[in-house]
Order: sequence, then structure tokens, then C-alpha cells
Amino acid sequence: MSEVSTVNLELEQLETDVFSPRKTFSEGYVEELAESIEREGQLKPIIVRGHPTKPNVYQVIDGEHRIRALKKLGHGVVRAEVRRLSDEEACLLAMRVNQMHGKRLEELEEGLHIKKMMEQFGYTQTDVAERFRKTQAWVSYRLALAERLAPETREALITRVIETAHAREIAELPKEDQPAVVSKVASDKLSFKKTEALVHAIKDNPESKEEILAKPVEIVAPLPEDLQKFVEEHGAEQPKFSEWACEVCGAEYVVNWVWCEIRLKPREG
Repeated sequence: MSEVSTVNLELEQLETDVFSPRKTFSEGYVEELAESIEREGQLKPIIVRGHPTKPNVYQVIDGEHRIRALKKLGHGVVRAEVRRLSDEEACLLAMRVNQMHGKRLEELEEGLHIKKMMEQFGYTQTDVAERFRKTQAWVSYRLALAERLAPETREALITRVIETAHAREIAELPKEDQPAVVSKVASDKLSFKKTEALVHAIKDNPESKEEILAKPVEIVAPLPEDLQKFVEEHGAEQPKFSEWACEVCGAEYVVNWVWCEIRLKPREG
């Protein structure tokens, strides 16, 4: 069993993004934690290990949401449980504690962590399943999600340029098509819904992907099926014109009930 001691550490002593499988963080959950800490104090210590080469620096294994909450409150100190762990032990513990409590990990985050352990420590899928007490199918599914990512998509997720929801959708495309989509999602700050519409447009028309990427998502997104169905079923009940907003990509349409036409509403400005 590893040695454990509980101490108060300055937030500036902490190094994050080393062992945690978590790639994206919920602002809503951080806000909830901040309110809880402000009301009741920090109830649970974070888990860290001493940096192997830098004195007075500690690598975070669990507790990045709590660290963000403390920073939000303007606090400079965190209560931490310091453990003596190897890299392998730290990676295993980081996954286990994130699976047991706090905000649930995304399946893709688990897959990336599994892939990391297999590459760094030579684990097989059977090894991973045994260590986390999961089925082989559980491991295989998450690993497959991670392996569908192009290196550029994985890097964008790890560096938090995109979120897991974006990455999961982009992974539906061939790896060679992913970098350009990642670039557009990042530069245009596309929501998940707009990313989903963009990916679907490219999947439906792969020969036109360059043209699709050059246009606003609202133009290239396929006309929503539920809008077409609504027009067919309720045309006789409507006034001459009405507007309809797509929940998938946010695009707004003008419906001409007289001529049964559906047009994209022009953007203002």
C-alpha cells in the first residue's frame, strides 16, 4: 500500500493534465462545487504525488474540478492527500477514482486513458479489463472510440481546443478528413449541434467536402427531416409565411406555405 499524508498545498505548487483521464470540465459542476466549498468548506482532499524531479511541486491525480472551484472562489490553498506512487500506479488510480465519484467520465476519455496505458505500460485489453473489473467488451468499445480519432483530433481534445462531444462526432469521419473539420470547429467556435450538422453534410457528400468546409454550417446542413414532415402534414393550417429554427444546427428557415417552399433565412448584417 502506498504511503499517504494529508497536507495543505498552494495551488501554484500543483501540476495538472498529467495523469487524469478527464479532458473537458463542466462549468456547471465547477459552480456547484464552488457553492458547496463556500458553504461547507472543502470536504474531500484532492490526491497528488510529489513531482519526480521538481522539489515542492505536486502532480494532480484526482481533484481538478475542486481545484477549479477553489480558483473560482479566489482561494490559494487546497487540502491534499499526498501518495507515493509510480507512473503506472498513478494512471490506474486516476481512472479508478474518476469512475467511482464526481462527474462521470465520457466513454471517449476512458478510451484515451486505456490507450495511453496500453502504449506506456504494455497492457493488453485483458489486463485493462482485469484491473478495472470490467468486461472485455467494455474495454474494446472504448478503445475503438479512441482509435478512430486522427492524431490531430486527439491532440485538439487533449489540449482542450475541442470538447469530447465534438471529438466523438468528428470521429465518425475518415481520419484524413478530420484535421480540416477540427480546424473549422475551432476557428468558427462551432457548437456540438453545428459540428454534428457539418459532419453529417460531409458524410452525405464526401466528394464536396472542400466546398462544404468553405461555407457557413447553416448553408450546408441538410434540410431537417422533421421540418419537411411538418410542412407536409400542416401546410393547410398555416398563414402565408412562417419561420422555423432547427434544433440541430440553429439555422433559421422561412416557410412559404403558398408555394410550399422552404428557404434559409438570411443572416442579419
